[in-house]
This record gives sequence, C-alpha cells and structure tokens, in this order.
Amino acid sequence: MKIKTFFTILIAFFIICLPAFADEEQIEGQPLIISDENINTIEKHLKDMEKYPFAVLQVTKKELITKSIIKSIKEYVNNGGTIWFYDSRFADIFGMKNSPMEITGLETKGIEAEYGSGKMIGAGIGVVALKGSIITKGIRRLAVFVISTDENKYSAIKEEENLTPLLRVPTQKSLVGAVKEIGKGKVIFKPLLWEKQYDGASFQRKLIRYSRNPKFKVEI
Repeated sequence: MKIKTFFTILIAFFIICLPAFADEEQIEGQPLIISDENINTIEKHLKDMEKYPFAVLQVTKKELITKSIIKSIKEYVNNGGTIWFYDSRFADIFGMKNSPMEITGLETKGIEAEYGSGKMIGAGIGVVALKGSIITKGIRRLAVFVISTDENKYSAIKEEENLTPLLRVPTQKSLVGAVKEIGKGKVIFKPLLWEKQYDGASFQRKLIRYSRNPKFKVEI
C-alpha cells in the first residue's frame, strides 16, 4: 500500500537527519533501559521502582527474555510502573497481538536507528495521531521509525477493545502506538520518534508525563 502523499517529504528528513532520532536521552531522571547488555541483571533493578520514572524494553531478541524476567516485568507494571516497548514481536508478553504492517515500495526502508545496546533495521514513515487519549490531544502527525519484522513488514499491533489507540499509519488497520493498563501500571507500545518534525516534541512530552511512575523520586 502507498503512503498518503503529504508524508512523502519525510524521506529527505530521514535520510539527512537520521542520527538525530531522539527518544529517551533527554528525560529528567533516566528511565530503566532493558537491553541485550543488561538483560541478565534487570530483575533486581525492576524492584527499585523509586529510582526510575519508567522502563523501556529495547531487547533485540525475544529469546533473551526468560520466564523469570517476564514475571518481574509484569510485577513492575502491576505495582504501578510503566514500560515502553517498540517491537511488536514482543506484544504477547503484555497480552497484545502482533499484527505487522505490510508495506511495499517504501523508499525509507533499510535504515538503522540506535536501539538499546545496539541498532535495529527499520523504516522512516509518517503516522497520524488518533483521537480519544489525553496523550494525543492537540497532536496531528508524527515522523517515526518503525522496526522491520520481516521483508516489507513493520512493527505494529492489532487494535483491540482493551487498548487505547494512539498512532496509526494511514491506510493501515494495525496500530503503531497504543496504551494498555495492567493492574496499577501501564504498557505503552510506540515507535521511535523524530522529535523535531511535526508534533514529535509535543507528543514526547505528553507521553513522558503520562508514563511517570508516581513513586519515582528525582534526586536533587
């Protein structure tokens, strides 16, 4: 499927400005980044909720996440924590359904973005914000990076009643952004953002405020 014409100008931005993809690095009180590098020690950190505003899952291989780690992540969320994840192949961990978008003829595919302790291959693309959430109020469109899950397929989840939809690629049914409340906490599926284009910075600020763990204490 072809992307709506008003997003074609994004190609130049992604090719020229890709290294400037900014996501977690400017947050006051750094989130807990769960990566390939620290996955084996992450369980003890998830118990220290007061140290982190939220957690971010950036593991490149699902097999690295053991049943014990999944249990710790779920306990963290149930107790009031928030976790972000980007790769829809991990969706079932949180009771969501992987539903990758199939898009051919995409000129920005095959590019790389920093991800956890390494990089991931994906594509730059334009998305629209969906109404119904305080996160997307006043937000119209974003430039994002979606992870490649297979040939011409990109990270997305199925829209379901237990989710609050946030972002969608025009002409696609699957979601590239959504929130699910679990226990006292939240799980947020999202793409990486290009903050300097369209409503990226505003969306990111809203999302961070929404995600902050109420038990988090900023060290002065």
